[in-house]
Amino acid sequence: MIGTPEQDGFISRSMTGIVATVRRDGRPASSMVGIARHGDSLLFSTVASRVKGRTIARDPRCVVTIINENEPGSFVSVEGSVVAHLDNPVLLRHAMYDYWDRVCAIHPRSNWARRGREATEPLFSEAGRAVYEVTPTRKSGVLLDRPVLLED
Repeated sequence: MIGTPEQDGFISRSMTGIVATVRRDGRPASSMVGIARHGDSLLFSTVASRVKGRTIARDPRCVVTIINENEPGSFVSVEGSVVAHLDNPVLLRHAMYDYWDRVCAIHPRSNWARRGREATEPLFSEAGRAVYEVTPTRKSGVLLDRPVLLED
């Protein structure tokens, strides 16, 4: 379980996060990623030579703030340490795809539901891409009790 039962549930039905890392000079760097829950850890992918990859290689701490467009105003922030799987393992990529498929069963209008793994696999298997695994050390957030389904 990641966090409280309520936080855990929110994470399990969400697939978007903002990853914040620390640059060499101490300034924060953040960007949006697709996140996937993998047991009690979180997965995301990026090209290792991009800012996220370079900052994590130097300092493996990060914060992932998980958001969900179907639950506006709610979020869970997960602080943790990151393991970079620089060999971009197929098993972890497919774990991400399987997770996103499950979330799309809850939120069928998501971008992933429209594009799917066939459209994403060429991007996620490109040279230099890695899978990053966040092991949570601290959790916080705000969960509002008003989920909504977005209309087309």
